[in-house]
Amino acid sequence: MRLTVSVKHLRKENRSGIYRYRRRVPEDLRLVIGKSFIDQTLETTDELVAVQRREEIHQKVQRLFAELRSKGTEKLEYQTAKETLKDLGVWQGAQSDMQPVLLDTSTPPVFEKMTQAILAESDPKKQLLLMKAKFQGVKPPAIRLNEAVEVYLDERAGDNFENLKKQTTLAARALCEAKGEDNPEIAEVTFDDAYKLRDTLLEAGKAADTVKKRLGSLRAVYNVAKRRLNLPQLVNPFGGISLPKGHKEGPAKEKRQALTVDEIKLCQPEINKSNEDIKDLWTLMIYTGARPSELCRLKWEDVRLKDDVPHIRINAGPGRPIKTEGSERSVPLVGRGLTILTRRKEKLIGTAHSKIDVIPRYAHRGGPGNVSGLMIKAMKKADVWVTIKKVPYSIRHSHKDWMRRVAREEMTNRIHGHGRKSVANDYGSDEFLSELEKIISEGLERSGLHPGIGNAIDS
Repeated sequence: MRLTVSVKHLRKENRSGIYRYRRRVPEDLRLVIGKSFIDQTLETTDELVAVQRREEIHQKVQRLFAELRSKGTEKLEYQTAKETLKDLGVWQGAQSDMQPVLLDTSTPPVFEKMTQAILAESDPKKQLLLMKAKFQGVKPPAIRLNEAVEVYLDERAGDNFENLKKQTTLAARALCEAKGEDNPEIAEVTFDDAYKLRDTLLEAGKAADTVKKRLGSLRAVYNVAKRRLNLPQLVNPFGGISLPKGHKEGPAKEKRQALTVDEIKLCQPEINKSNEDIKDLWTLMIYTGARPSELCRLKWEDVRLKDDVPHIRINAGPGRPIKTEGSERSVPLVGRGLTILTRRKEKLIGTAHSKIDVIPRYAHRGGPGNVSGLMIKAMKKADVWVTIKKVPYSIRHSHKDWMRRVAREEMTNRIHGHGRKSVANDYGSDEFLSELEKIISEGLERSGLHPGIGNAIDS
């Protein structure tokens, strides 16, 4: 039986019907990875489950390739040499470097083993690698800015990842330009370089707040690199740098505003021109008040449609960071929010779907950013979008306002995951779901968005 959809790197075994993920390893990475193909069983004969599992493995493989390439030739060569020497038995697990293997400084068995390995190696690249290790030794490469940034972003991945990545990348790029190097060693960046960056940005007309933000991003990158990469001697050149006198900070940061019901109605025709996932996410944001990232990473095991009060459970999990501990919560489903998830669930009948993402297209790390971009595009066409103030996330602010009109702050905080989590939050087996359901329904109805299937946003 052939696949009903064509998905790259997805194969089906003819006899067993089990799906596999299989792809060729790029030639420049084969030495360090140690094989020509990545071939992994997906342990299922269900096509829908296979597509989901294939996407998870594919994202991991893509990240592996990108990570190896981002480390540059020097890092790749070091890792390849280390793995090759481990296979020969001349590199111990805890080692970080190796001295040249010379006749007058090495033990005869190690010298003989290295010499024979070089003579027996048929791959010219691998042979050259062994020769360099034998006569020059092996040293770990210096940590460069790109690697430090990647470690920082990995640690800080969360609800606002796309903006964090953007700001950190801009800061790193500015440092490279100020220092005159594409990817400098972090230990070679001096206090003079840091002050030069500051002054260059100010002379270019950048606002004082922007300059502080760039310096703060780099300071955070160095702090994380020092801890995560075990660099106790690393000096952070961006620590304690302030703006020179005469450069005042700008006005307080502009705050995001709620969308009015009329503005939501204006956006709806443009949203309806988007794909089905964007349309559903927009409506779910309106009916639940959940963050876009929380909805993008929702799995079916967290959707409780058969409970007395249908609801979604928002919590942390692998690849699913949450903003704060208090963000973990249950949100009742009403009106079209319930209808959308019921419809999507019906399409999965007969499949083992509990671990599947509700909206797989946008469940990956960059997904929420893609969703925001498409929604902003629709809002611009509707002439509703305003930089910082009126954005897709504004719907969450709207939902908060609607709920405040009908309920006390404690209950609205439960709906939106605001405030600190306390022991008291865990009391009560139904987590106040019945009361929260009534609050959401009443809040939507008073706003002009009736919680039924036919509602104001379509009018």
